Amino acid sequence: MIGDKAPGAARRHRGVRFGAGLAAALCVSALAGVAVAAPASAAVDEFAPPAAEAPRLPAKLTPLPRARDLQAEAARAARAGQPLVVLYSRRDCPWCEQVRREWLKPLADRQTDLVVRQVDQDSNAALRDFAGQATTHGAFAKARQVTLVPVVAFYGPDGRELTAAIVGVRLPDFYAAYLDESLKAARAALLAPPRR
Repeated sequence: MIGDKAPGAARRHRGVRFGAGLAAALCVSALAGVAVAAPASAAVDEFAPPAAEAPRLPAKLTPLPRARDLQAEAARAARAGQPLVVLYSRRDCPWCEQVRREWLKPLADRQTDLVVRQVDQDSNAALRDFAGQATTHGAFAKARQVTLVPVVAFYGPDGRELTAAIVGVRLPDFYAAYLDESLKAARAALLAPPRR
């Protein structure tokens, strides 16, 4: 979508015309699961389908165990031949709730040897990092350069990311497949001999 016209040219996205800068922000934000509102001056195409809305946050969020000691949790996961799966989340993030409710909680319920934890980007709750050092959820997320949520990351016992993290919700119809492929890649990386 971006780059098909001269800079500054208007772009169409879901029936609304935007300037090039806002169109780029929408593309990045859509991948990251962040909603960006259209300016009041945007012209609406009456024949276009309605823009997708962010999922609504339920009154009660889906429970997912909060990370407490990443070093111990990653070691436990590795002993079972699994990566430590970490969801970076925020309390006010409807896409984070969607990832928890539709994919991570059911996955953790089915695969009892899989260790799935949540790190709350907007929390000062105590946490031990992969080196056993005391920190907080928010500080740890910042140190890992997590700025957009949801992010699902896959770690080995040393805190090394085993495969690329899943950022945003991407295409919800294919999210289960993304998660499955990432888990396979993380398990393979966990079992591979360390590089020298």
